[in-house]
Parts: sequence; C-alpha cells; structure tokens
Amino acid sequence: MVTPTPTNLRIISQTGRKIVDARFFSREGVLWLLAAFGFLVVGVVKSINLVILLSYVMLGIWLLNLVQAGRSLHGIRAIRRAIPPLFAGEVGEWEILLTRQGTTRGDFLVVESYGGVSSAWWISGLSPGMNYTLAVRARFSRRGRYLIVPMLAMDGSPFGLVRRSNVVAEGDEIIVFPRPATVDLDRLRGLLRWTWARTDDERHQVRRMMETGLEIHGLREYRTGDGYRKIDWKATARTNKLIVREFEESTPSRILLIIEPYLQLPAEQPALEQLESLFSVAAGLTYEWRRPVGGALSLIIAGEKPVTIDGPPGPGMIPHMLRAMALEKGGPAGDITSALMELSRGALKSPVLVLTTHPQSPTAAAAQALLGRTVTVLTIDAQSDWFELSKE
Repeated sequence: MVTPTPTNLRIISQTGRKIVDARFFSREGVLWLLAAFGFLVVGVVKSINLVILLSYVMLGIWLLNLVQAGRSLHGIRAIRRAIPPLFAGEVGEWEILLTRQGTTRGDFLVVESYGGVSSAWWISGLSPGMNYTLAVRARFSRRGRYLIVPMLAMDGSPFGLVRRSNVVAEGDEIIVFPRPATVDLDRLRGLLRWTWARTDDERHQVRRMMETGLEIHGLREYRTGDGYRKIDWKATARTNKLIVREFEESTPSRILLIIEPYLQLPAEQPALEQLESLFSVAAGLTYEWRRPVGGALSLIIAGEKPVTIDGPPGPGMIPHMLRAMALEKGGPAGDITSALMELSRGALKSPVLVLTTHPQSPTAAAAQALLGRTVTVLTIDAQSDWFELSKE
C-alpha cells in the first residue's frame, strides 16, 4: 500500500489570525449564524414563510457541521523527533511522525507553530495504521530560546462552519546557537602574545603556555601580528621576503575566555546587533580553540548572573558553551568573583581574554585585580583582521 502524500499548503507568517487557536466557532460559522438569525427575524417580522424556512435550513446546516466536525481527528498522534542543533541565520529542519490509530477516516489540517511562525499541512487519505513524516524547515535570525506550542490537528468538515481541534503533540523548545564567526587563531595568538607580555619573563611564560607541543607543518609569508620568533631566516634570505613558520598543535594550548555581554537598557538596535556580533565571535573562537582533541578553553559569561563552564579539553563541551551563549540576554555586568572560584586550577593559571561590547570594561578590570596578572581586552565594535562575521 502506498503511503498517502499530504499537500503542504503554505507557510503562515502572520499569527494575528490565531490559526492555532482551538476555537469552537470559526469566523465563517459566526457570520453564518448571524445571517441565519437575521433571516429569521426578518421572516417573523414580515411574515415571510420562505425566509423563515431559509433560516431554519441554515441553522440545520450549522448543527450538522457541529455534529460532524472533529470526527476525523480521533486516533491522530504525532511524535516530534529530536531537534538537531540550529544556528542563527541558517535554515534548520526537524521531522514529525504523524500516525492514525483506530478505524476513523477523513481529511484534516495539522499546524506546527514555533517562534511566532506556523507551518500547516492538509492531510488527505491517511488510513488507519499508516504514518507519514512531515519535515519542518525554519530559519531563525537571532540566537535564543524559541518555544514550540503544542501541535494541533484541526477539522471543520463538512462545511467549515464549526472547527474542532485536538493536541496531537506536546510543546517543546528550540535553542538557537549563535552563528560562529570565522576566526583566524594564528593571527589571534600573535596579537595576544604582545598584549599579554609586558615583561620578558611574562612573555616567555605566555609563549610556553600557548605553544607547548607545537609542530612545524609549513611556511608562509609574514602577516601583521606574527611573532618575530616564528620567522624562518633561511627561507627569508632565499626569497627576499619575510617567511614565518606555521605550527600544528599536538598539545593545544589553554585559555580562559570571559564574555562581557554589556547592554545598556533599554537597548537600541545597533547595540543589539553589536551583542549578536560579540556572541558570534565568541562562538567561532570557542569552536576553533576546542575543536582539537586536547583543546582547552574555559568560559565565563559575565552577565547579570555570571555563568561558568569548565570541563575536559576537546570538542565535547562546545554544545554546552554555545547553549549558554544562546540564552544570555545581555545587560549590566555582574560580579565574577564566585564565577572564578568555580574554575579549575589549570584554568585559573591560563592566559585570560575578555571579549566585550563595553569600551571601558569593568569585568576586565575586576579579572585583572582578582587574578593579579595581565588581562587582554578586545572590544567587538568593528571588523578585525582575526575574525570575520558570517554574511547572511
């Protein structure tokens, strides 16, 4: 037996009509009843029997619709499969398995509503014991939490004057991760070496922490921010150009990343866009730094209620960090003292990078005072040579 194919009607972008509202009366049904009672009043006042008969017929049709509406919904069940990670600005997809149990038949409408948008399908010919998989494609422009309301199956047959609806799947939520920016770690490391290293002793300590286990895997031309110790003088003499050695990490370095999502409330659109850029860069940096098996990056989000995420090196902690970035709404900076106390000893000893939207970061000053060493502060207010924001 061939599985019937539902017809995908449309993507409904206007929720003002409340298409998912389980109302007993449809708008058409209300108008129909008003017309029927209007004819009845006119017929009685004017003593016109045909008009009175017409009103009775209209009321009978409405009552028939009342009795029949919703019969095709018995036994309809839906299972929303696990929603994969979604990133802001990208099209994501999840599946819904729709089944019919029992012996009833009939056509109906199913509606999946999420984040103020609805997808609707007209299901025709779904026989008992059969199932069909619906695919929902959605795009969210910003990171954050989006609610999925309970999925409804709706039926207004045979005339659409009365509509009944049943919940066929429970509600859920979607966590949309920030869209990772493209990050050049080689340029970032070159920048960080000089901002961290105020003395020769500190420069040596930072270089040792950042380049432990580095293996040479190629040569390239010198770029702004590259350390002079990476210059290959023999290759430079042969080519008459500055040539530097590129390294591949066998034991990736450790870093403590502090995100300061400063947002002055009430926030204007440019400030909100800057906050999104901040988390986009932070997500890209987190992914690139932790992608190697031994990559160690610890995270503090210094929002109104600071969040600390630390754990084993490697990519396993990336989803937890991206989720925390997705849920941060921004606002005044909080006290990071307790957040620092939750870090491991290795994280506390590692170099510190503060990404912020605040031109005079109070979080950076607090971190430097609490840790007693240099803290690098990078303000995400413009495009830089070490990252590139994704273009939609």
